[in-house]
Amino acid sequence: MGRRALDGLSILTKTLDARSDYSGVVVALGTNDLLSRREKAYPAWIIEQMMLRAKGKPVLWVEVQYGGVHPDYVGRARRFNSALADAAKKYPNLSIAPWFAAYPSKTRSWERDGIHPTVSGYRTRAKFLAKEISTFATFVAFRSIR
Repeated sequence: MGRRALDGLSILTKTLDARSDYSGVVVALGTNDLLSRREKAYPAWIIEQMMLRAKGKPVLWVEVQYGGVHPDYVGRARRFNSALADAAKKYPNLSIAPWFAAYPSKTRSWERDGIHPTVSGYRTRAKFLAKEISTFATFVAFRSIR
């Protein structure tokens, strides 16, 4: 089931309020928001809320991407990713995994809905995420020993 960033906000709040033994947070949410949230201010608002809940811990947020079937959703993806870039200027603990640039919307590795990658697209995403999370984990480990 695809979650929206708003769903992640409540999960993050419950999880982080219950524990303090985490070193960082990885967020791969926002794509499903393209379908349901048209408000221009929404991306900046939800990112701000998630960053506040992270309590200064390092956050890796994966950019959203869309398969290009619906032009309005491509614009929403760009707006979401732009809000991420703006948030990274405000929050030095926010790193962005550049999925939008790594996985072009015009590729054939999308299902017809343009939201879900094909099996080959998911393989590409898994490789991308493994590399990005590994780099992030190294950064978090280095930061914690300084």
